[in-house]
Amino acid sequence: MMNRHGWLLPLVNAALSVVAATLLPAAPASGQARSDGFSFGIGGGFARGSGSPAGPRTSAPEAGGLGYYVLSTLELPAPVRFLRPRADLFFADWGQHVTGLTANVLVTPVPGKRLVPYALAGAGAYKMSASNPKSGWTLGVGLRLPGELRSITVESRMHAYLRGRGSEFESSRWRYLWAPIGLGVQF
Repeated sequence: MMNRHGWLLPLVNAALSVVAATLLPAAPASGQARSDGFSFGIGGGFARGSGSPAGPRTSAPEAGGLGYYVLSTLELPAPVRFLRPRADLFFADWGQHVTGLTANVLVTPVPGKRLVPYALAGAGAYKMSASNPKSGWTLGVGLRLPGELRSITVESRMHAYLRGRGSEFESSRWRYLWAPIGLGVQF
């Protein structure tokens, strides 16, 4: 029997498969955002969305409440050490649900052995519960704490994606998702 979130179970199964694949072959991860190999990651944190899909902004929890997000990342090899492609798949819930797939560029201007700051920018597709996928963009900053086999990441990100055809009361054509703080593990 398919529930109203019938797309959620296949997405959760895919995310769990990615998590299992990242935990089994734990290759060494460098804090310098290695350019010579793949790096998988998982993470999550708090999320806050904006706007209600049904009409004007209200003070209801679904209009901009605090929730959570879970994230799976794949960093790809790159010819230069300070620029690295990264793909993210995430699910966020703050009273509303959004799933996103983004293609990003990770910029590591100051590589180091103990603490590595980075910035990222990208574009992607975002899907709310009962809508078609919408295009959008993401910006973020973070810190990578390198380890021998794994690195810990602390990250803050903003996602913005287009609304569907909305109500005449909506003042913006963009919907926002802010992840003020998230923790992750890179393998």
